[in-house]
Amino acid sequence: MHRKWLLSSLLLALTCWSAPAYAQSGGGGLTANLNLFLGAKVLDEAEWAPVDNHAEVGVVGDIGTINGPISIELRLLKSASDAVILPVSLLVAELETQETNLGVRMTFKREDVTPRLYLSGGVSRIDADTTFTGISTATVSDSGLGYWLAGGIYWVLGDYVNMGMDLMISSAQADFGTGTDFNIGGVHFNFMLGLHL
Repeated sequence: MHRKWLLSSLLLALTCWSAPAYAQSGGGGLTANLNLFLGAKVLDEAEWAPVDNHAEVGVVGDIGTINGPISIELRLLKSASDAVILPVSLLVAELETQETNLGVRMTFKREDVTPRLYLSGGVSRIDADTTFTGISTATVSDSGLGYWLAGGIYWVLGDYVNMGMDLMISSAQADFGTGTDFNIGGVHFNFMLGLHL
């Protein structure tokens, strides 16, 4: 799952980076943003405690027309949490999630004005790994399709540097072979830093 996430992030970065060059070569007035997200994801405590509070990192990009309010957005987010649940036998539980979120962003802005507010949402695919480590290690994986909704604010500093905050909710169900559905989405809060291209 780590290699797939890294390759997807690299492809997203190359796509966003190439959009302005395509526009300058006569392909149209395109603009793009490529941001690094760093923050937290909180899952349903009733389902996932004590591994419900995650650290999260992500790469988020969007491509649209200059001065146009609508852009296509892709979010690649990865989160993880672990906890010792049986100290005597040293049983450690770990949960990792990886979200691939594709959708549409509406930005309330003019190209030369900051801060910029946005709303976005779309379809989500979430992959999750649950691992229990004690005398031996057992990992169970599952994935689900769902949705995501987000909103945020950012500033463009010096025409090229983005800095801001993002709040998102995501939802997808997975049963890990148990027959009972668990929500592997959650509430996300991230700081962003990146490039306006």
